[in-house]
Amino acid sequence: VLKKNFGTPNPPPADLTKALISYGLTKVTSSEFLMSPEIDTEVFATLELVGTTNAKLSVAATETKLKAGLADAIGLPVAELTIVDLVDRADKLAVNVVFSGKVDDGKDLAESTNALTLVTGAKLLLSLQKTAFKIDGLTAVSWKQYPEHGMDVKVTLTIAGYDKTVNVALLKKAFMSLGEAGFFEDTDIIIISRTDTSTATATAKSVDVVASVKFMNSVSLNLLDDLKTTAAQMKTKFVTAGLTACTAVILPTLGHFDIVPLASSSAIKPTAKLSTTITSTTVVPVTVKTATPAATPAATVKVFSVASSATIDGYTVATFTAAMKTAFIKGIATHFKALVADVTITTVTAGATGKIKVAYSIKVKDAAAQTSMSALIVAATNVKLQAALKTGGLTLVTTVAKDTATPTKTTTNKVLTVVASGARSVTNLVSSLFVVFGVIASLA
Repeated sequence: VLKKNFGTPNPPPADLTKALISYGLTKVTSSEFLMSPEIDTEVFATLELVGTTNAKLSVAATETKLKAGLADAIGLPVAELTIVDLVDRADKLAVNVVFSGKVDDGKDLAESTNALTLVTGAKLLLSLQKTAFKIDGLTAVSWKQYPEHGMDVKVTLTIAGYDKTVNVALLKKAFMSLGEAGFFEDTDIIIISRTDTSTATATAKSVDVVASVKFMNSVSLNLLDDLKTTAAQMKTKFVTAGLTACTAVILPTLGHFDIVPLASSSAIKPTAKLSTTITSTTVVPVTVKTATPAATPAATVKVFSVASSATIDGYTVATFTAAMKTAFIKGIATHFKALVADVTITTVTAGATGKIKVAYSIKVKDAAAQTSMSALIVAATNVKLQAALKTGGLTLVTTVAKDTATPTKTTTNKVLTVVASGARSVTNLVSSLFVVFGVIASLA
């Protein structure tokens, strides 16, 4: 029934109820869609790649080949795929690759999910062994988590001012406050555990909270994962959300928010028991050198972009917050059919009374794409731009005046970071293990 109705953004409740009854759910008396798939939602999945490492796959050129190879095997455009996270396995030479495919509507969601599920690990391996996409050392590919709409991640942090009796409903509101207004639903948050910290006292309460948070797109997940919200900002958000006794939010020493994907039940567990106890809050970076690697010449790639600006009303420089900037980026990306990750706000300056000028840049793949994107920006109308920005989340915008000057094309050379295999920071090693431990703990 869902597949049949996915092509309709909001099927009438009566039609949906009739369809459910016709398929055998005869006791249904009413039904409705509480949430329909929307633009910028994504299908997430996790693969295990055996024979390679995070360090190798993180090199820009290799990650590009990985995306292209996945797109080749799955049959989806490269532009709709995003590599969300790369996590080294602790028990063998392998990497868990979390990736997503963007969907535009319910029908696309159904088609994308089916397309991903039907691709075997063997077929994925064949694509990633083709000359154009070859990943050196790769010997096997297997699914660790099949595609699903949205991605559940584990988030851990310490809240000072409360103990383990802290109200679950208030905790949910606190975690919901980390997203944009209306981004999270109550059902997106699951409080897994509340434990008094070892140093807590009756007068100095503090509680370790573990929660599962469901993200519907990789952009929002990465905003949290990249530590865009500081502990102090989180404390302010939590107090506003109802945790009025909160005096501080303490983030884990390692792994920022300690965000890890909640792995599927098929994930392999190591035979030896692993300890996740951290005995020191101070981590001293130590580099262990095994050999002096041969000098590797720096590799460069050309980065192409197109820049323009738009003047909008409804906001000031002060009220154009991080959330508003994200909404602007979403609107621009949607209107010009670009990836959200490729849109950057370069400056925000005061314009006429009650208006601001927002300069932005859109990264494209080559010189030809620069010309095409420039033409799209020139052809865009103020009315359609205003509609796109409102859809992105800038609800106060009533007028938009695009820059009438010809968009600026820029081409720069980016030096790729080459990771030497002969040395590795113990800090990075511990961080990688800490993330993997988090995955294993979630399976217990």
